[in-house]
Amino acid sequence: MTSAAHLSAATQHSTILLDARLRHEIAGEVTVYEAPFLKRLGQPAFKVWQVMCRLRCKDTGMFHALRATLSREAGVSERVVKRAVVRLIEAGLVIDYGRRELPVALTRAERRLTAVVLVPLKIVYGARAVSHLGDVVVVPGHTLRWLNRPQNWGGSRVGAGRPAGIKTGPQLPSREIKMGPPTVVTITSTGDDVFPLRGKTPPLAGPVSLPPADTFPEALGVMLGGNGPSGPRPPPPGHGGVPAFPGPSVLTPATVPYPPRLGPDEDDLALAKAVMRAYWGACESRFKKRSWVLRQPGALAASKQLKSLVAGAKVLREKEIPPASWAAFSVDVWRRFDKKDTPPPLAWVFSPKRMEEREGWYREEAGTYGGRAVFPPAAKELLMRYMAMRRALVLEQVQTEDDVARVMHKYLPGDAYDFLVAKARIQSKAEQDRLNGAVRRGEWLW
Repeated sequence: MTSAAHLSAATQHSTILLDARLRHEIAGEVTVYEAPFLKRLGQPAFKVWQVMCRLRCKDTGMFHALRATLSREAGVSERVVKRAVVRLIEAGLVIDYGRRELPVALTRAERRLTAVVLVPLKIVYGARAVSHLGDVVVVPGHTLRWLNRPQNWGGSRVGAGRPAGIKTGPQLPSREIKMGPPTVVTITSTGDDVFPLRGKTPPLAGPVSLPPADTFPEALGVMLGGNGPSGPRPPPPGHGGVPAFPGPSVLTPATVPYPPRLGPDEDDLALAKAVMRAYWGACESRFKKRSWVLRQPGALAASKQLKSLVAGAKVLREKEIPPASWAAFSVDVWRRFDKKDTPPPLAWVFSPKRMEEREGWYREEAGTYGGRAVFPPAAKELLMRYMAMRRALVLEQVQTEDDVARVMHKYLPGDAYDFLVAKARIQSKAEQDRLNGAVRRGEWLW
């Protein structure tokens, strides 16, 4: 067993976090050596923890992702991810914080389904750092106590085994730690280390540190579950001085237009050019390099593949499938199963036989290629401030309008709510105009 003195030897020296954007309240206050930390935590749990640290919000420490995403990013099976998360919860590096409703891609063995599901929301603590002593890890104080706790395995144990001829009683249930709603923990601090946004929201005039855009739900519906305060509940949104939730009824986000379909009057050469533009756009956006397939002047008209391309284009027109979304879907499927990182063959992408066989699969994922909501910076800032305010109202069990106004002043002072709503609407309209113009100019957005 590693002693506490050995683990905390690096705490007397200055350390530098590898991620300078991370808040110290999320990282922790104790520095330990990385080698014994890795040995005690285990390699799989250490890998999953690194993925969580990379994908979490740097300001709040919040993280949400499905087990399939963690499995893919960490390079381990979903079964290993489940055990690793339990291990991280035991170590105090991960805390359950309810669930959030998000549109996600559910990976399957042969296909991927897009659906809106409840994704576990967690707060991830700790961070890797460097010092003159070598590689170290910054963790909360309770994680250090877990590291120094005896592991209680191996060797002879008192009462192990049984005398011959004595029957055993009924087997007790295993001590399995189940991942469910979060448990209520007594916090002796002020609470700012667990809820970093409370009382620390930066002023509107200055820069606001926000999570990346993909940490906000595309459908503005956030639901926090678990064991919250059991006392009186604050007024619901839109009542008792609490402003309305900034959802679709308040803010209409810009949406990525769906790709255009093939027209009924286009000749064969125009149809072939349309599917080739879709192929170039899909390959170049995924592989980050220019595609030269049939790009030379006159190459398409003289190609032997012209007939098959026209046949595939007519099938797409008959089924009312945009060539761009079909090409993007095909390239995504190819990348999922091909390990060489090379573009798929042109004949495979626009094969009429494959279109007939895979149409149902495509229909299930068609929403991925168009219709995606794009929230402007003002909308993200408003949502972040509103959720922080709403969390404070629940924690403080606010009831009266005076108390609501006091909490509102911390997060949305004065007319900040109306100002951000107006600003977000202007930005959304400008973004929608930009997206529509990009589609008219033939730019690739999918």
